[in-house]
Amino acid sequence: MKKVYILLLTIIVFMTMISCDSKSGENNAKNKMINHKIGVLLEQGNMDNQKIIDTLNKGKENLNVNYDAVICAEDEEYEKNIESFAKGNYSLIIGTSQECRWSIEKMAIKYPNIKFLIIDSVIDSDNVQSIIFKENEGAYLLGIIAGMTSDTNEIAFIGGKNISLINQLEIGFASGVYSVNKEAGIKLIKKDNVEYLNSFIDVNKAYRITDNFINKSCDIIYTATRGAKLGVYTCVNERKEKGKDIFIIGESIENEDLKTDFKGLNIATLEKKIDSVIYSAIEELSKNEFSTGKIYQIGIIDEGIDIKNSKNVIIKDEIVNIINEKKKNIINGNITVPDNYEELLKQITEDRE
Repeated sequence: MKKVYILLLTIIVFMTMISCDSKSGENNAKNKMINHKIGVLLEQGNMDNQKIIDTLNKGKENLNVNYDAVICAEDEEYEKNIESFAKGNYSLIIGTSQECRWSIEKMAIKYPNIKFLIIDSVIDSDNVQSIIFKENEGAYLLGIIAGMTSDTNEIAFIGGKNISLINQLEIGFASGVYSVNKEAGIKLIKKDNVEYLNSFIDVNKAYRITDNFINKSCDIIYTATRGAKLGVYTCVNERKEKGKDIFIIGESIENEDLKTDFKGLNIATLEKKIDSVIYSAIEELSKNEFSTGKIYQIGIIDEGIDIKNSKNVIIKDEIVNIINEKKKNIINGNITVPDNYEELLKQITEDRE
């Protein structure tokens, strides 16, 4: 009887130890996940900022990955915040726009043990993962809509800063317009109807340039001006109230916290699935699977780029059908959308031959 009692006691102690070890392991795993921190650099005026914050909150709730996000406007701010994140032992630092490229490149050298993710730019470094969205493909589709919708054959493009990311939007848009409306497309390609603000926040300049284009009979205006797009929308809204039939394409403003209601001005917007990319990075980090030293290009074929039709402006079925056909051709490789001016000119030359 005594031997049986000792045996039972031994089994109970052993099982208790296993249970404790199991719970300890679970707690350690949870703590390991909770201890992951992400530092996020947001660009002032970037239309994707709220989408990014929503994604970070989702990652915090579902994956126990904490974050701190800061809005930056100047290089000095980017560097200062990266330095703070690096010294704070953050597991990953994310730059959400091309604007922070030089700062991340510099600080990635200074902090080789910190992992970085940069979006919309490429940094060749062992501790940086780079993701490029083929936004020119989405702009191409928007160009088709604009080219088939314009009544005046005067279509304008307004860019913010004159940087490669915005240039690619201009080129993709011009290519799309040209493919269905040669007259309007040539004016974009010759840059007769193209202007840059050299800023993403100069609302007044955006207003003035928009007003000038409307005076030139432009009835569709592509805005790639980020925060300054308020000037574009305000001008178009005022002129529309006076009887001008004008539309905006590119960036939406309807869902933002603004006093003025701009519904009915926008035909369609470009959708960049930056939320999916960031969530995937958080998920990989939570599993300790996030890898650096790689470059990824994401386009229509990856479902990372698309366009979204406005709920308030009806696009003709004929245009919708052509857009769907063009998407298929991009996916199967029959259409390659140019992303630089030389390729755009080559496309026109081949079209004329």
